[in-house]
Amino acid sequence: MRLRAIAGVIIIGFVALLYSCYCGTELFKDKMTQGHILYKVTYPDMDEDNMMASILPSEMEVTFKDNVYNSEFKTYGGLFNNKVTIDSENEQYSQMLKIFKKKIACEYDRIDIDELMQDFPPFVIMESGISDTLAGVPCRRAHGVFYDLNARDIDIYYSDKIAVKNPNWCSPFCEIKGFMLGYDIDLFDIRMRFVAQDISQEEVDESIFVLDSDYKRVSYKYLKIEIENLMASFDI
Repeated sequence: MRLRAIAGVIIIGFVALLYSCYCGTELFKDKMTQGHILYKVTYPDMDEDNMMASILPSEMEVTFKDNVYNSEFKTYGGLFNNKVTIDSENEQYSQMLKIFKKKIACEYDRIDIDELMQDFPPFVIMESGISDTLAGVPCRRAHGVFYDLNARDIDIYYSDKIAVKNPNWCSPFCEIKGFMLGYDIDLFDIRMRFVAQDISQEEVDESIFVLDSDYKRVSYKYLKIEIENLMASFDI
């Protein structure tokens, strides 16, 4: 179960990045072209006293500038670190993954993205027409209904106040054109919930979107095998 949760964290690290309504707030009257978003990460199906809570990440940070954004989160102690960079204008997707001392990075192509999407249970998105706010930002609320009748529906919050073009092209929420501020993801029998807690407008250094030179470049299939081998070593 422990490695299953970690694997879910690793693979959906990109997900993190997946993202209205005008509710009377003037905090973000204009669209933001660069800044940071801090998300609270919870596991609604996991008991609070579960030991997994001590190693799974409790926060995810997204950094964006123009039409490029990163999502990054770490497990306790930094044993696992997952960072995904998405260029939504040019439809480019890359990932840096640290597993203990091993550092690997890959640049996905469209086939890789399509294969990755197969890991997520399918659902239908239904607009609710409801306006709301998250972290002081006006947003719209939608509803996700899974094809699996035994799966619980999810609430989805997204906003047009983040100036990122078509931010969800590489995610299960691809039909949503706004930036995701609140959503659930089911993967490896674990539900993860992401809710924006703080959004700040500030200058972003574009170097943060560049793959680190000390990460070994690998293919998506290689990265996926690494994760599968990690799970197999713990007989999961």
